[in-house]
This record gives sequence, C-alpha cells and structure tokens, in this order.
Amino acid sequence: MKHNKAALYALCALAALGAAAAILLSGADIARVLLCYPLEFTGKALRSLSLAGGALNVLAIALYAAISLIPAVLALIFARKRGHAKADCILYILSVVLFAALYLAINPGLLRYVFSADMLTMAYHETYGLPICITRCSNNYGPYHFPEKLIPLVIKNVLEGKSLPVYGKGLNVRDWLYVEDHCKGIDMVLRHGRVGEVYNIGGFNEESNIEIVKRIIAIIARIMRDEPEYQKLLKVDLSKINNDLITYVADRPGHDMRYAIDPTKIATELGWYPETPFTEGIEKTVRWNLDHQDWVESVTSGDYQHYYEQMYNNR
Repeated sequence: MKHNKAALYALCALAALGAAAAILLSGADIARVLLCYPLEFTGKALRSLSLAGGALNVLAIALYAAISLIPAVLALIFARKRGHAKADCILYILSVVLFAALYLAINPGLLRYVFSADMLTMAYHETYGLPICITRCSNNYGPYHFPEKLIPLVIKNVLEGKSLPVYGKGLNVRDWLYVEDHCKGIDMVLRHGRVGEVYNIGGFNEESNIEIVKRIIAIIARIMRDEPEYQKLLKVDLSKINNDLITYVADRPGHDMRYAIDPTKIATELGWYPETPFTEGIEKTVRWNLDHQDWVESVTSGDYQHYYEQMYNNR
C-alpha cells in the first residue's frame, strides 16, 4: 500500500512537471504571473534596500525570500482547505518548486538578471512573436562616462590631487569595452543578428582595478610632463601625481571579484571584434576628459558631491 501511494505521488509530481512545461512552452500568461509577479514585486525593494548594506541588506534578502514563496503558500492553503492530507500539501509545494526550477532551466538569464529588461523583452518575443535581439555588454569606458565610475573618477581625482579610493585590495577584475566598439557591436546586431537571439558584446580585455588606477596615474603624469599646456588643469603640484594617491577603502558587501563575459558568439556569427586595444582606448579616454573639463565640471556639482561623500567618505 505504501509503495502504491509513493508511486502515485511520483506520478503526480511528473504530471505537475509536465503541466508546468506545457504552460510555459505555450507561453501562457499564467506561468509568468505565478513566478514573475512575486519576483517583480520585490525588485524595487531589493535594489533600494541592498544599496544601504548591513541590516537593511539582510532585510531585503529576507523580503525577497518571503514574497517569492507566495505561490507555495497559496498552494498549501488551498490544499488544506480542500481537506488534503499532509503529504498531499507537500506535493503541492513540490509542484511549485518544480515549476520554478523548470522556468529557470528554460530561461537561464533569470539567474543573473531576475529583474532585468531582457526577461520582459524575451517574454514578448516568446508570447507575441515580437522581433527582438538582446545584447549584453561588459564594462564600458570612453567619452561622457559619468564620474561616479572608476575610470573617470580616478582621472578627476588625480587632477585635483585627491585620494583615489580603491575597493578592497583592488584585485576585482573587469572586462573593459571601449564605448565606440560597443556601439558598432549593437549596430551589427541590429543589421545582421538573428531574431530572438542574445549576443554578448565584450572587450576581450580583463584588467584588475588596481592596474587600471596605476595606468591612469602614469598616463596623466606623462602627459603633464610632455605637454605642459595641460598643467593648467592641475590643482596639485605635478610631483604629487604618483601611486601615493591610492587609498584602499572597505569593499562593498558582496562585491563581485570578477565579471566575465563570453563574446565568442557575436565574433564567430557576425564577425564583430573590438577595434580599440585597451592601451589605446584608455589613452583616448584620459585625453577626452582633459579636453572636456567644462562637461566634467557641469556634471560633478550639486547632488554628485553628496553622492560621492556618501559612497566614500565613511569607508
């Protein structure tokens, strides 16, 4: 009798999995409501609370976990009201878990981009046949890069003789892509990419943060020595532009040690490859910032100063 009951539960679980697959593969909206709604509902809370760190970060994770269990809790309540046995209630919860696991398997991007626009875009493609292409990129750098980011922040601080805040030991690695190469990659996908496909656009160039900082210091020091007309931009003596400006600050909680992206698909399928070596791109970026100080000043006044103090002064 026990064996028969176990076999029955196993068949029910398989049936639930099959039903979930049918719903998902047919693109029915109910699947997305059951799974995406609790995730989307907590997206904003997660993003805002996690920025605060500490206890609020833990609260954000707890909130996400709690609300994400809504489908399972509803299934449990439904089962109990129908007078089902305890084992049957467990089966209902198991079905929801299998349902979610299948959704993640079909849409692996959800694991990294739970609240991202590409899931919404892909949903419209799968459900309504909207012709779309998705591109994902690595870290961009180049002209008009807002100064809160590493490269323009270091350039600005070097010119002002300020300390250069580096998270942890500066060993975090990023792949750097010159912004013009990124634009060319997007254009190529728009013109020649296959509908419904995802293309990674990367720089084929991984550098640690500390190496980036040291390289920028060296470039600015060389330009100031070789081209004295730029020295009018300095707010500190030229002799002070060296690695002593580097200050190590407490790392962000959960800060990724490495961002990796594989651009093989766009390179082999569409023939795209970044044209700008990092040594050339970082030089161009430094010079652009030196030649466009009016723009830099216009975007680093007011609210930016408050943001900068909040991010770095208390670390």
